[in-house]
Amino acid sequence: MGEALYMLVFDGGIAKGQDEDDVKRKLAELFNADLEQIEHLMCGNKKIIKSNLDRDTATKLKGAFERTGATCEVEAMPSAERPPR
Repeated sequence: MGEALYMLVFDGGIAKGQDEDDVKRKLAELFNADLEQIEHLMCGNKKIIKSNLDRDTATKLKGAFERTGATCEVEAMPSAERPPR
């Protein structure tokens, strides 16, 4: 059996005490995206930001993402969505 894989999931949440416009600007910088794309990302629906990650990479990406003031989760990949080895 292979190594467990994870995904980074975002539902549009912002950490308590953070300014929404500042978080959007930082997310735009992180993703090299425009504010319209970030608005779509922050619509409140769960979005998979990155998938098929090992635990260490998922944890590092979560830290980078959360430094913008947004919140996200690391979730295990469902086994049906894992790429073949």
